[in-house]
Amino acid sequence: MASVIAKLEARGLVRPPPWLVSNLMFEGETGSVAYGCGVQRSDAGGSDLDLVGVCIAPKQMVFPHLGGHIPGFGTAPPTFNQWQQHHVEDTERRAEVDATVYGLVRFFELARENNPNIVDVLFTPRRCIRHTTAIWEHVREHRRRFVHKGCYHRFRGYAYSQLSKLQRGANKASRKRQATIEAHGFDTKFAYHIVRLALECEQLLESGEVALDRDGALYRSIRAGEWEKERIVKWFEDKERSLERLYRESALPREADEEALRRLLLECLEMHYGSLATVVADDTRHARLVRGLETLLAQHR
Repeated sequence: MASVIAKLEARGLVRPPPWLVSNLMFEGETGSVAYGCGVQRSDAGGSDLDLVGVCIAPKQMVFPHLGGHIPGFGTAPPTFNQWQQHHVEDTERRAEVDATVYGLVRFFELARENNPNIVDVLFTPRRCIRHTTAIWEHVREHRRRFVHKGCYHRFRGYAYSQLSKLQRGANKASRKRQATIEAHGFDTKFAYHIVRLALECEQLLESGEVALDRDGALYRSIRAGEWEKERIVKWFEDKERSLERLYRESALPREADEEALRRLLLECLEMHYGSLATVVADDTRHARLVRGLETLLAQHR
């Protein structure tokens, strides 16, 4: 499929930076559709559309020293982390569109930290991918490099945030969600996200991968109000204990291999810009030599 963001820009409905659409590496549908508990929409109409993308900014934004900038002196040149535009009324598709696009460098950093929203992008189901490129397929092929045991802390923290919102009750809920609260006594969207985050964390700790829509039927039942709030809270308490055991026993590395991810990032940038030999110093060989010498010295102390 062609990029939805590109089509929206052509119609004047969104205004990303002028270079963004032609440098879009990936675009996918996120939210309930990706989790298997929403209706897969079509361009002819359907539910609202949540889009996430990844792009590569112009070279001087990624490497500001190319423009002669000296860090710490003078006015810093523009950089790019992300662009977003929400609540876009698309009458042609009869839907409201929310779009967020990350710069590749920012995306790599968030993925290295195992930010749950970004990990979900790495594991977007094929059926939800709207636009992809060779560069994104290269990232997708090596996506397990990003996953480490820190996912336990990040996903659990996000789940606690949803639990807090669930227990506090409604605050500035949309009309649709307010109706759900009135029908069931609580916001079932918060409830299903608690369960989803815990189950995704479980998959990651067990296998280093996650199928976002594996438990879609369960999420649908929770969103439909088939679980009481007390059951959600009890389920999460029990699951948290099992996740703690999984965390201790997981074969995942304790943290991401930053050097491996740096190499992957540079590979992607070179696929886009061409050779970076004159832009980035390749000190990996020297770094390996230094580490080897440090190891030998430590062995003979």
